[in-house]
Amino acid sequence: FCVCETDQEKLTRDDSRSLSAAQTVVDHFNKELLRGLTQCATQELTAVESAVMTQYRQHQGEYRVQVMFRTQPGAGVFEASVDVRLVDGREERTVVGELLRINRYGSQADCLPAELRANSTILRGVCYCK
Repeated sequence: FCVCETDQEKLTRDDSRSLSAAQTVVDHFNKELLRGLTQCATQELTAVESAVMTQYRQHQGEYRVQVMFRTQPGAGVFEASVDVRLVDGREERTVVGELLRINRYGSQADCLPAELRANSTILRGVCYCK
């Protein structure tokens, strides 16, 4: 898409679009990234720090939310993008692009096998050992 074909809007921290985008990413952490890793604690959304919505002029009802949010345990600060589109009258959300951990996580993921720690930066950032 071309930047000239979009409109951007800063969302408030408590806007339902901000909160649902952040929760979609946290659900992705827990259901996809941490699936089967019993040594990692379940992540919970604690706050949205900021969010920007980008609407596409040619695709009414579709938009992207770039969101920065905090989780516990581990006091993680993450940034991610979520695409939202209407499907059969309901919103479908998909995590897109790179997931970033903004703050340091130190040794929080040291319980992961060495191969996982070496090959997955985001998994090291998301996993908080029980």
